[in-house]
Amino acid sequence: MQKEPSNWEKVLAIIYGSGLSNDITSRAKSHEQQIRRYLSEDKHIFDVKMTGQRIVDLWLNTVFAHGGIEGKNRRSDFESAVNQFGHGAFEWSFRHLVKWIGRGFLEISNSSAKPALIFYQTNFSLSPSFKISAAFGLKRKEKTKDGHIIIREGSSEYFTEETFEERYSRILNREENRDLQFIFQLLDRTPTELLRATLGADSFAAMLAALEGQLEVHSTEQLPSRNDVHALALGWVGFTRVFPRDNHPVHIYEDCIVATNGKGLQAIEELLTSFRAQLLER
Repeated sequence: MQKEPSNWEKVLAIIYGSGLSNDITSRAKSHEQQIRRYLSEDKHIFDVKMTGQRIVDLWLNTVFAHGGIEGKNRRSDFESAVNQFGHGAFEWSFRHLVKWIGRGFLEISNSSAKPALIFYQTNFSLSPSFKISAAFGLKRKEKTKDGHIIIREGSSEYFTEETFEERYSRILNREENRDLQFIFQLLDRTPTELLRATLGADSFAAMLAALEGQLEVHSTEQLPSRNDVHALALGWVGFTRVFPRDNHPVHIYEDCIVATNGKGLQAIEELLTSFRAQLLER
């Protein structure tokens, strides 16, 4: 909503023009470019040829929020797009855009806007005039401070509550968990097994042990080569993941065996601790 003070472009204008650190502004710029790319693209899966901005406008302004009788976004345009592209393809395109544009909004909030608020408060004693939180809470069933029980249902007619395994997969797919997701995908264990091991172990070594695997920690920066016939059969020998921030290698072999060095293990432990906290966050 362009007239609102929380409009994402207005937020970016404040971030860019407030003398904030390059670390904060560069992250905002990166996510801005991602958002604008999705809004401007006019080629989508299932051959839906319409800009992302137009797809979002039609869904939000003729189906969700407004009547679509007057103005540039009309219900007749929405129905025409449904007839042209098919309802499934058109809806998938909208949901895909909402997912990735929404992720960009969340990243701007977490990596730029919130650090900016901390900067303002620390240096100028300025703080928001309202509490930044989720107005509709974080859980399906929640007990308020005054003792009321709130049970929330989804807006869809066919609502199903998210299972913990689904929550695990959704959170693991977050950008900040991508390195950990890479490791988990190559451990060749089911999501349920990985979830139990993640919550039941207090270290990465203990987690691998719970999965009947093994951790190898080497003292050298360059990990030694390994001639393992089973690993060779799977093509995993020498397969290296480099953590962008630390430049530490991780080799993953068959039978849930992970090799790294001391600094690499420290990076993995930090990622695992953060991921556990996100899983259990309320």
